[in-house]
Amino acid sequence: MRIACFVRLLPAHRGVGGMQGHAQNLYRSLAKRGHEISVFTTFCPQKQAFENDNGISIHYLPNCTPAEYSSEYRTLSKQACLARHQEKPFDVIHSESSAALQMCGQKIPVVATWHGLSYCGFRSRINQEIASNVLHKQPITFWHEAIVGITKELKDLEKYDHHVAISHQAYDDLLSIYRIPKEKTSLVFNGFDTNQFYPDKKSGEAIRRSLKIPTSSYVLGVAGRLTVDKGHRFLIKTLPALLNKYPRLKLLIVGNAGVESEYLQLRHPSIIYVGAKSYKEMPAFYNAMNAFLNPTYRYLGLDMTMQEAMLCGIPVVATDTGSIKKSLVINEKLGYTYQLTNQDDFCRCIEKISYRMDFDTKYISEYVKSFSSQEAMCLGMEKVFNKVLGR
Repeated sequence: MRIACFVRLLPAHRGVGGMQGHAQNLYRSLAKRGHEISVFTTFCPQKQAFENDNGISIHYLPNCTPAEYSSEYRTLSKQACLARHQEKPFDVIHSESSAALQMCGQKIPVVATWHGLSYCGFRSRINQEIASNVLHKQPITFWHEAIVGITKELKDLEKYDHHVAISHQAYDDLLSIYRIPKEKTSLVFNGFDTNQFYPDKKSGEAIRRSLKIPTSSYVLGVAGRLTVDKGHRFLIKTLPALLNKYPRLKLLIVGNAGVESEYLQLRHPSIIYVGAKSYKEMPAFYNAMNAFLNPTYRYLGLDMTMQEAMLCGIPVVATDTGSIKKSLVINEKLGYTYQLTNQDDFCRCIEKISYRMDFDTKYISEYVKSFSSQEAMCLGMEKVFNKVLGR
């Protein structure tokens, strides 16, 4: 197939993240399977206008704001795609979220992968407001913006030929909230390199030795962007008392771009902050953890870091938001979920998980691998494209 791909940002723009990581993994996997991939993305100061990346043609469009859905990006990406379509027709268009909205109705089928929807964002905002106990905007303004955003999105979603959800919660929302016909909706999870993310006790032990973590310690870990919407202020508020009560507990923080300074201000001897690490280094840090924490307030909530940690066989303690309960932590063999913002429930989960000795790392890894490998993602998307093309 000849596939035109639209995405507002790639790792070259902003490092690894949900959308850009998904795009890079998907497009490289499709290219390896022999598909011809052309990517249309926003301007990137570090890149020339065109790049060939492992057989993928990437067009960094000039004169548009990096990483944003600007009107310039809408216009220029459409022009660039149609010009190449005239030279050699594309079979199908893939859109990361709404990146290819401007291509709907151009007689080339458009398939959109949704990492989040306005309704999910609305519920996430409610979670965050409840957690902070402060409504930062006037309620009327908040509700008005939410209703306008969801209503506009409802009309936009009707224009796509097919929709792909990356979690059970997103899939359910597309069907029940946005009323997308079931035959136009599919579930395909983010895919990861399972030759990179897998249980590896030796690499984890090497990290623990380098950080001088005693072998008797139980290491709780967090990773990724340490932002407020991902619940890190909840940990900053809740964990010190637990760390004081249970000296064997350690908190390993791998990440930045958020409230890391607030963690450091705690000056707690059991908090180990190592900053952001490269994607290649992350498997070893996951393997150094005994349990992975995801305190996110985000309703969609299916952070890549949680899937990566579980691929490494690490059990999880996470909030009971829809995607996490429905897609990942579906039973206590995989970890625990706690009631959002409930400190007592969180502490009970930490106490339970830190004294359990029966977690099967292979079971955890194989469960997530069954639907989160790059192969599973690629095959799932090929099935969707063929369905849209009537093959």
